[in-house]
Amino acid sequence: MTKTSIICDICGNEISVSDKNSANPQNHKVTVPVIFHTNQEDGRPVEPYVSFESIDICNECLMRLTNLHADGCQGYNEYFWDTEIDKI
Repeated sequence: MTKTSIICDICGNEISVSDKNSANPQNHKVTVPVIFHTNQEDGRPVEPYVSFESIDICNECLMRLTNLHADGCQGYNEYFWDTEIDKI
């Protein structure tokens, strides 16, 4: 069994990934919308803009990042915002 250590891009904690125990050894990498406040070429301040970034993220940060929830089944889903973000 091969274990790989990855660092969470948000909190800096180590993410232990086991290739054998995971159907997808890349399961720590998630594409999320991020609001940038700087130009990505030289770091100058700019009007905020959304960019989709693929980042390494631990489960704890993923749960904090995700506040869009859903209920339903078989394609009949209702989506709603979590109004109590700090309860996680």
